Amino acid sequence: MKKIVKILFACLLAVSLTVNAQPTPQPVTNISGAGGDTATGPTPPIPVATRVNAVPEELPPSLPIESEAVLIANAKRLITSVSAYVQSQGFVWGSSDMVTSFNRPYTPSLKGQVDFDEVLEIANLAEFTFDIRNPKDWISLNVSFRAIFGKGYEQRDIELFSGGTGFNLVETSDGEYALPEPPYEVRISPNSDLPVKVSGADYLEVALLDYNGQTTRTESLERIAPEVFMFPRYLAGQENVQIIATSNGSDGQSRHAVYRGTGEREEIRRAKLSVSASLENVMIVSEDQNTVMVNMADTQSARALRNGVNPLVQIKFTTPKTLFFYAELPQEVAKGFWIRGFVGSWVYFPIVRGQLSEIAIPDAGIYDIVIDWPTFGKYQQIFGDYCCGGKG
Repeated sequence: MKKIVKILFACLLAVSLTVNAQPTPQPVTNISGAGGDTATGPTPPIPVATRVNAVPEELPPSLPIESEAVLIANAKRLITSVSAYVQSQGFVWGSSDMVTSFNRPYTPSLKGQVDFDEVLEIANLAEFTFDIRNPKDWISLNVSFRAIFGKGYEQRDIELFSGGTGFNLVETSDGEYALPEPPYEVRISPNSDLPVKVSGADYLEVALLDYNGQTTRTESLERIAPEVFMFPRYLAGQENVQIIATSNGSDGQSRHAVYRGTGEREEIRRAKLSVSASLENVMIVSEDQNTVMVNMADTQSARALRNGVNPLVQIKFTTPKTLFFYAELPQEVAKGFWIRGFVGSWVYFPIVRGQLSEIAIPDAGIYDIVIDWPTFGKYQQIFGDYCCGGKG
């Protein structure tokens, strides 16, 4: 039967603090999907963008994110406790003297001035005792510096700095097992996300920009306490980042401020845009114009004809009139056309080469005309079973 090895692990650790700065990230490249054709009219002139409000009183004029070092220095000031624990799949649980975790509050000797030396001294006081059934199993040791945010049921215990190491027990010459030679060094680094306080903010998100300065994606940041958010350390000081802070006022209005990744405020600009829309593949005839000729000379219909599309023609009369209609292409003349008013069904009229078709329109209203060409626009397609929602 394998014996259970009881180990007293006096965690007189060579705990060290390391700041592993992330490499400067490259701007995110925007990946845009292919879009379809859009029916648009002439592009109207773009008005000059004007500055919207200055930073609302509820939000700060800048953010403390100008560099990773600043984030780390601010996180240091928040440390209120030190934790450590040891674990292994080979542990045997239940012994009354088994100690696998360590938690100790930290109060700076100089009020409000957190000292890393003092914090490390507390970590080096950790001691563990554990029983292990399989001395060949890996044993891991983890240490963290932590802070408390929020109150009551919203209280959060947040890890700010952390590190770990691991080892196996060493078999001795007499067949027993012992801890490897100390020190068991744990290198502690700042976590990838660190708290940032943004006074007055209820919501915070970051926007990542590409090489052209265009937004590729946005992400909301985790709110761990009122006005406190977890900020990605590698984004601190980055030019290609914007931070958008939102304050929900008591009047029901949301107020916003935008900051660069270096912490400086950026202006929000407002522009007014007027839309000029037109229809493609449709020829809209001016009101009460009763002579209509569809050919390549007409701008509206020519675009459709060049695209191989038979345009729909819309006419509008405010009084009864006689319609004179003709349609031709350089290679062929239309055989005729169908016309339908707001009531009734389609009625067909022939077209004779070189002559306007004359149709009496007895009632005011809007009428649609569909042209009947000999060959134009009449082509057939072959469809596979993948078409129109079918199974491929």
